[in-house]
Amino acid sequence: MAGLNEFMTITVATTGWKIAHGILGVIFVLVGIAAFIEPGSAFAALASVIGFFFLFKGIFDITLAFATRGEFELWWLQLVAGLLEIGLAFWVAGNFREKAILLIVYTGLVALSKGISELFLAFKLKSLRDEARAA
Repeated sequence: MAGLNEFMTITVATTGWKIAHGILGVIFVLVGIAAFIEPGSAFAALASVIGFFFLFKGIFDITLAFATRGEFELWWLQLVAGLLEIGLAFWVAGNFREKAILLIVYTGLVALSKGISELFLAFKLKSLRDEARAA
């Protein structure tokens, strides 16, 4: 599904980003197929990747929240999301007995985090469009 999302993003991206989204889409599809072929190893690898994803996404969201503080009134919500993501990154890095159940929870949290970030982007683009129309 992440690969499909990247392929759909190509339709609205600029030329350079179309290439990046295409490459990511292919990588996501290939990794998904590999996870179906070797599910045992996929759990351990996915847990590690999700931990790094939460860490980098949290840092990015915190930076973006402070950068758009003057232009976006809900900047603090993105700041809170970033702090939660960094907290989850350290939680994922721990040693847990029930990795399979926690991995499912982490995957759901990643999907929720991505969805929230895309909603932030949609509201930011809407406010920019409204400002452009007013100008």
